[in-house]
Amino acid sequence: MRQSIAIAIWTILLSATTPLMAATLAERIGTGSAFGGLHAGTLGPGVHVGYDFSRDIAIRGFYNYFNLDFDKEKAGNEYEGKMKLRSLGLVADWHPFWGAFRISGGAILNGNRLSASTEGMDLGIGLGEYDTKLDLRMDFERLAPYLGIGWTTGRDRGGLSFNADIGAILRSTPRVSATGRAEGCDFSISTGGDAEVDCSGVAGVLAGELSGNLEREHRELRDDLDKLKVYPVLSLGVSYRF
Repeated sequence: MRQSIAIAIWTILLSATTPLMAATLAERIGTGSAFGGLHAGTLGPGVHVGYDFSRDIAIRGFYNYFNLDFDKEKAGNEYEGKMKLRSLGLVADWHPFWGAFRISGGAILNGNRLSASTEGMDLGIGLGEYDTKLDLRMDFERLAPYLGIGWTTGRDRGGLSFNADIGAILRSTPRVSATGRAEGCDFSISTGGDAEVDCSGVAGVLAGELSGNLEREHRELRDDLDKLKVYPVLSLGVSYRF
């Protein structure tokens, strides 16, 4: 008798709660929607695509591409260079309130790089000044994590929507290397700060001095760049939701 009553109670509870649970699950999952669009920001202009799996979970992929040539004068020396912005990212978005606001996290393949060259008298390297021709290169670790927040409008309907991102690429300290010629000596310095100097036909004392100054200059530059371990990401975009 007691067993029959317990079965009846469970049957009533299940019949009452199952439709509610199913409705809640359906409301949470929804039908999903795909979207794609354009954006621009501190990583350059780019394209993005994504998919909303539910009201609170989405995933996005994006690609950024931009080239910039520049001329800059510093300490009396004219630098000519090129900046290339290249990045490919995949992030997951969590919308904790089922609205426009989201918290994002993912990974970025960072192909950003900069190259510059200069040639002139009395170019300061470490504690010395030399008649120098210098080619400088800077890049970043290839894979880096991304964290940020953002907003996406129109998630509950099709058509145009707008989005914004505020975040940061972590572990983005630039890596610098260089090659050149100073006072008749050919030199190179690696991203790790090790200098190689070839002063064929020139007094060996100059090779040692130049090598030491190159490594000193690299250490000082690396100390300055170590402060840039976080690369800020700001972006505005427009999407079309299907």
